[in-house]
Amino acid sequence: MIKECRINLPVKDIGNSKAFFSELGFPMNTQYGDNNHSASLLISQHKIALMLFDEPSFKGFTGKAVADAEKATEVLFSTGVESTRRLFPVYLGSLFWAGLYLQNTLLRKLSAGKKI
Repeated sequence: MIKECRINLPVKDIGNSKAFFSELGFPMNTQYGDNNHSASLLISQHKIALMLFDEPSFKGFTGKAVADAEKATEVLFSTGVESTRRLFPVYLGSLFWAGLYLQNTLLRKLSAGKKI
């Protein structure tokens, strides 16, 4: 029997990623990596954790290149909630934080003179 599960995900910015998942209601799991290079968030009371690693740490851990999220899918999440009433706030929170990330990404590209 599996006693716990950790989903490992590379991210560009640990701080922003911690804020994103914390705002969605996932509590930090201080038992595992909570530093400048990694973070762990609890997904449920069933010992499922989302492990976030900055890209250099993830690459060192796996020994492989990290997928370019603009060209390929690196992970797909599916979640369940206890009711559709609970789903709406999670959905809105996801849209808000994803929008901030997209806005910052576009601004960085524009300021670097790149085409969008």
